[in-house]
Amino acid sequence: MLAGAVFGAATSGQGPAYRERWGYLHLEARRDEVRQALAGRDDATHARIATLLREPDAGIPFTPVAKALAHLRGVEADAAFVLRSAISAYVLPEVCDPDGKNEACRTTNVSVFVPFAVPFPGDLTFELLAKNALGQTVWAHTITTLCSERDVRMALPTAMVQTAALPDGAYAMTVRTWIDGKPPREHDPDRTWAFHILRGYQARTEAALQRAIELAPGLSANDRAYCDGAAGQVVRAFHGEAFAVASDAVQDLQRLEQVLANLEQKRAASAGLSGDVSLALPVGRAPLWCRLRRASGDEPRPLVVFVSGTPTYDTTVNRPSAPATRDPLWLAHELAEFGRRERWHVVFVESPGLGVDFAGALREALPLLSQFVATGNRKPLLVCEREAAAIVGLRMQEFRPQLSGLVCVGAGAMPAAALIENGALPVRVNALAGMGEESLQSVIDFVGAQQTAGTWRGDVRWLSDKRPAWPFGLSLLATDVARFAHSLFGD
Repeated sequence: MLAGAVFGAATSGQGPAYRERWGYLHLEARRDEVRQALAGRDDATHARIATLLREPDAGIPFTPVAKALAHLRGVEADAAFVLRSAISAYVLPEVCDPDGKNEACRTTNVSVFVPFAVPFPGDLTFELLAKNALGQTVWAHTITTLCSERDVRMALPTAMVQTAALPDGAYAMTVRTWIDGKPPREHDPDRTWAFHILRGYQARTEAALQRAIELAPGLSANDRAYCDGAAGQVVRAFHGEAFAVASDAVQDLQRLEQVLANLEQKRAASAGLSGDVSLALPVGRAPLWCRLRRASGDEPRPLVVFVSGTPTYDTTVNRPSAPATRDPLWLAHELAEFGRRERWHVVFVESPGLGVDFAGALREALPLLSQFVATGNRKPLLVCEREAAAIVGLRMQEFRPQLSGLVCVGAGAMPAAALIENGALPVRVNALAGMGEESLQSVIDFVGAQQTAGTWRGDVRWLSDKRPAWPFGLSLLATDVARFAHSLFGD
């Protein structure tokens, strides 16, 4: 896997899939702004946001998100607000190396673009501001040429940061969109991405990836999963592929170097690793990417496994061609505190979407995960969303022996025979606004009819009476999932 990624076709360039992946990252980031702004809001606001996010987007996926964000800010989603919501930027390379052999990596380049054809309400210019970790502006520039609608769609407005004059460290690049000479209003969205300067990064990265390739044949399956998981994050950043949530490329390189040092010193690959770590599980035809959050302490603890829904633009099957799957880092970010207080192990799994047998891969992965964490032979709770829930629900009989419980959110209608044969496995379902409302209700109606007839002995119920906005199902139901997990695992 690594040899092909590092020494094969090094990058796809800014082709359609490459651009769509970056555009979808920007859309995910805007959705995440809405999710965070919903915190602490009343039920009426949640219901209104759920309605706005279900509206047809007329070919512009940013429109529903912009309307939701504007509602939460108490302003109108006029044409300027929608456009500013959609403006994005490539800030590449993620890690600039002023001493690197590759000339393209010696400076930080900013290219402003809009992922979809959004109406322009006036003439645009772009103000770029780079700030250091202390919040001090260290570079500023205004782009005034190649700012037409066509030019911005082609990412032609560009600027180059002379990073040789700046010290190593983490920086933030903000793009502010001016319309007809007027700056953004206080409530208008802007876009800020992280980038880094690290002298010696290119040489360190190439050496680490080469060493990972050399070590791979002699590694155990567990050590290989840690090594490939860490290396995969470095390969992505090195090739300029879109990240998930935020760029953390320097820490990714440091983590790979730590894993390699462990292996060279005959220690477990995971020795000394802290925080959430990436795994590449060797299942099926392609590795299944996961994010592992270990419980503190050494004694056995319960395991909760979350599987995300597939990347999608709306509540239909309108999906991007790239990314094909949702990176598990998104769920780890959205559920950043899940399981910490309870000291549960938590694993976040990438979504379906590669056209492979996802059910088979997940079924193979579940017992493997128990090799990475101590569970005391407890079976995990599996929590699936949307497309993942639909797959697991249809094939529930295959998963039943592996689980302590199952939660299906936004989909997961189960065949009547599977429900009857389910036995005592506790199952909870939860519809989202616009997803699973009818199909999951039919499950509950079937169970109710069996109970009335006196033939039902299973445990299948609603998880809650909430119907969250469809992009935020798992994060907004986290408390309900935790309550169910407590009922399975105890306190």
